Amino acid sequence: MAISAAIYVRISSDPDATRRGVERQEDECRDLADRLGWTVARVYVDNDVSAASGKPRPEFERMLADVAAGAVDGIVVWHTDRLYRRAVDLVRIVDALQSTPIRTVTSGDLDLSTSSGRMQARILGAVAEGEVEHSVERMKLAHRQAAESGKWRVRRRVFGYKLGGQEIEPIEAQAIRLAATDILGGVSTSEIARRWNREGLRTSGRQLLSPTGAKLENGHGSEWTSRRVGEQLRNALYAQRVTYNGQILTGVVGQWPRILDDDVFDAVAAFLDGRRQPTRKDRLWQGSSVYRCGACHPDEGGMLPKMEVARRGGIPHYRCRVKGHNRRDQRRLDDYVDSIVLGRLARPDALDLLDKGTGVDLPALTARRDGLLARIDSATGAWSTDDGLDYSDLLDAVKPLRDQVAEIDRQLAAQAQRDPVAELLLAEGDLDTVWSGLSPERRSKIIDVLMSVVILPVVKRGNVFDADRIVIEWKR
Repeated sequence: MAISAAIYVRISSDPDATRRGVERQEDECRDLADRLGWTVARVYVDNDVSAASGKPRPEFERMLADVAAGAVDGIVVWHTDRLYRRAVDLVRIVDALQSTPIRTVTSGDLDLSTSSGRMQARILGAVAEGEVEHSVERMKLAHRQAAESGKWRVRRRVFGYKLGGQEIEPIEAQAIRLAATDILGGVSTSEIARRWNREGLRTSGRQLLSPTGAKLENGHGSEWTSRRVGEQLRNALYAQRVTYNGQILTGVVGQWPRILDDDVFDAVAAFLDGRRQPTRKDRLWQGSSVYRCGACHPDEGGMLPKMEVARRGGIPHYRCRVKGHNRRDQRRLDDYVDSIVLGRLARPDALDLLDKGTGVDLPALTARRDGLLARIDSATGAWSTDDGLDYSDLLDAVKPLRDQVAEIDRQLAAQAQRDPVAELLLAEGDLDTVWSGLSPERRSKIIDVLMSVVILPVVKRGNVFDADRIVIEWKR
């Protein structure tokens, strides 16, 4: 009677999903089955599954069930280590396959019905388990050496970088720098998440590189949450820092472009880790604690008391805490202050409002950045129309230009951190749109840097907004 055989094939790692390893095993097992005169009833394939990890092997379990049900009479494997590499697995196999003949291509027959056969199986299992341990030791050593040499070891695409880590993704990198500035300015991670989602930014998804360098999958990513923004801004890769086993390696500099300067990254990480926790909720109104009551006498510091927001008839109003003092409609007052700010920033001499103490020539930096981007666009256009140019030629041509752009972006982000007005003037797009897109926290900081806003008591009766009772004094 012909034996109905099962072929079991397995390979521990197949990151490129080529299946070449299991296909080679199957071919050799079929040859052996032909020589034995066995009929192959079914092939069980566990691809990219390690027998040493203890993780489930679905096809292996299905094969044991089929043997128990009498669906197959014999098993053909390429080597016994395809079936088991741990002693605990051998116990199950002995129980399930005692009367089932097992033939292997490279390591002889396995007879589990006799004590000598079971001893041979245990010896083979011990050897296989030792090989696994040695392999793990070599792998750990290789990972450690790669980390100490500063190599990029992340297979997935990291937000802010192109796949492989050797090039910055400019729009994402700029968003990271601005977010770092905002965090240190008191903006919440929730607000940053909302802004990134509005701007169409998404997480890096499941875009991966295999160990051979092949691109495996390009996921679309998902929307940002407060938690994910906080985790992202703590990523040590942005400061060219190398981690191993969760610890930053001292003195090792990553071999990839930097997005955040060390001092900025450390400050952001310290803030997010709770050493400098914010003491209040997100600001809802740009004038809270910025607008001041002109009906009051100056406090001990020579400043007029701050105005806060309360609701009257469901409508928010700025009010002084002293009963009977100033009260103004929040929307009307904010709209008026906005018009004053934007009118000043739209003037040709708006750059004169920037902090002069930094020693940074922002107009020259922005002009240089625009020139570099134009050269990158020109090189890309030339590559797209010249069939004789390889993509590698384009990368070689634009990499130094992109590095210069990244360095300018770092300087601009550092300037924006020091001066909130610079953040607004450096932003791309219509000034009104950029202003309305800022959080109340950022608008309040810009207002407070540029001007003092004092609210005088009303002299006209009725629901009339009197701009003459709003006193603006410029600080710059």
